[in-house]
Amino acid sequence: MAAPPDVVLVYVPDKTKRRSITTALRDRWSVRTAASLDAATTSLDETIAVVVVGGDDSTAIEHALTNSPNECDHIQVLWLGSNEADIAASAVKVLAEDVTAAELQQTVARLHQRARYNRLLTTCYELSRARSEAKADGLSDAVDTHDQTLESVQRELDDLAADIDDIDAFDVALEK
Repeated sequence: MAAPPDVVLVYVPDKTKRRSITTALRDRWSVRTAASLDAATTSLDETIAVVVVGGDDSTAIEHALTNSPNECDHIQVLWLGSNEADIAASAVKVLAEDVTAAELQQTVARLHQRARYNRLLTTCYELSRARSEAKADGLSDAVDTHDQTLESVQRELDDLAADIDDIDAFDVALEK
C-alpha cells in the first residue's frame, strides 16, 4: 500500500513567521502555505497530514477542518501561540510561537506519525468491514483479496506502532 503524500500546511497570517516555519520544514516535507483562512480552507485535502496554525484567528481552522468536503479526519493540528483561550479543540499539540526549528521539526514528525497511523487504522477498519461483507455474501475470491490486503496493512500498522508513542496510538484509536 503506497503511503499518500504527507504535506504540511502552514497557515500563519504573518509573512515573516510563515516563511520561518516553512524554511524549518521544507527540507523534510512538502509544504503548502496559506496566509488567510480562505487559502487554508482551499488547501485542505487528503494529502495534508499536519496543519501548523498560528495567528489570532487560529480557531477558525477547526470549523474548516470539520466542514471540509475532503477527507480530513486524519489531519493533525499543531497550534503556535500563547493565548490558551484561542486554542482550537482539534489542536493535538501546542507550542510557543518562538519555537526552535528543531522542536518544530520533532513535533511535526510526531504528528506525521499520528496522521499515518490514523490513515492505516481507517484502512484496516474499512478492509475488515469489506471482508466481513464479502464473507457473508459467500464471495471467497473477494475474501482472499481482502485478507491479503489486510495482512499488508496490518504489517504497516505493526511497523508504525513500534515507532509511535503508546499515548498517541491510543488517542488516534479513540478518535475512530
